[in-house]
Amino acid sequence: MKQVEMNIFEMGKELGIEQGKALGLEEGKKESLRILVRSVESSMKNFHINLQEACRGLEVSVEEYEEAKRQIAR
Repeated sequence: MKQVEMNIFEMGKELGIEQGKALGLEEGKKESLRILVRSVESSMKNFHINLQEACRGLEVSVEEYEEAKRQIAR
């Protein structure tokens, strides 16, 4: 009986670890998107430049910026 309990515990533990990793990766991706958006918007504000110039300076496309903004709005 103890072996069965241990196997169930180990399976649950592994599942929890996998779910934790997936959640961590998702949160990391969202944080990266927030940083991208914040960087572009700060550049526009602080350097008094338009969106295209800010994106060019940060080496991202306007499309990447807009997609990041859409994804963090969800």
